[in-house]
Amino acid sequence: MAKIVLTGGGTAGHVTANLALIPGLLERKHQLFYMGSEKGIEKELAEKAGLPYYGIATGKFRRYFSLQNFTDPFKVIAGFFQARKFLKKEKINLEWMLEIDEHFTLIIFSEQLCNPHSPTAMLY
Repeated sequence: MAKIVLTGGGTAGHVTANLALIPGLLERKHQLFYMGSEKGIEKELAEKAGLPYYGIATGKFRRYFSLQNFTDPFKVIAGFFQARKFLKKEKINLEWMLEIDEHFTLIIFSEQLCNPHSPTAMLY
């Protein structure tokens, strides 16, 4: 069993893709979490799906002048450290996942956050 954090937000496009993965991951007995912005739509969708939710500070790049363009980089940096703290605290051992097709999923493990003697990748 792996501890897996799904993430994504914004317009919920990434969230719906992640939600589609949940039944298969739960079937394989993985422990799931969701990480996203503190106030985004992903919080509502993840909690509705029954996943523990961890909100972090986020920012965005605006292509127009806004005073928030000066403060958001600091929010992104804060969010990085919040995410890192959560990953270490929960001992998350899955950092990234790529769905190749409906039969194969390539899973890349974080060597720094899991047992260094475990495999670095596995194919389902």
